[in-house]
Amino acid sequence: MDEFVKRADDLIAIMWKTAGSRFLAASRLQRRERLSTFTIALLSVIAIVMGLVEPHVGTGVRLPLGLTTGLISAAMSLFILVISLVEGGGQTTVQSAKLHDNAVQVAEVRRNLEDLLARAKTAGSPEWAQYEVYRDAYYTHLRECPFNHEVIDFLRFEANNRKDSAFSLNGRPRIGWLEAQGIKLRHLLSAAWLSFASWALVLGLVGLVVGGVG
Repeated sequence: MDEFVKRADDLIAIMWKTAGSRFLAASRLQRRERLSTFTIALLSVIAIVMGLVEPHVGTGVRLPLGLTTGLISAAMSLFILVISLVEGGGQTTVQSAKLHDNAVQVAEVRRNLEDLLARAKTAGSPEWAQYEVYRDAYYTHLRECPFNHEVIDFLRFEANNRKDSAFSLNGRPRIGWLEAQGIKLRHLLSAAWLSFASWALVLGLVGLVVGGVG
């Protein structure tokens, strides 16, 4: 019976970590998609505005490095193309949906195994056959999902649950509070770095135009 309890507990912990990491991965990808959509829309508006104001800026405006509003508008169009290709090639929407659905399936198998373990403890008799059914179901769900969560998703899950015994060493969390905050920040930025970089470049270019006009 002790061996059954140990194996069931270990598998429950593994499924808990897997489902949690994949829920976080789905959330990260959804956030990236929303930011990318907003960025594309914003850059499109700015590019259009730059094209409209170019004839009214006049030749007397001198921008650094020989830039023109036409070149800046073209650069923004290039950013739009890059973001669209990255998001389209990465299948962000599909990945997010698949990972979320897979996390739900794994979580359901985990709940079933927890119920099985509770019944086995009450009866004092292991149920190896049903345990193997749930174990096989878990690995089947893993194989059927074409995508996997990233390391940063697992680290974020550990940061969220760092005080849990599963992430403790000698009764203390394996990662400290400060490190946990750093992991949470990295997880946030991993979904937004392309959008943030685009915004920074665009704001810099717009700043040159405003400075030149001024």
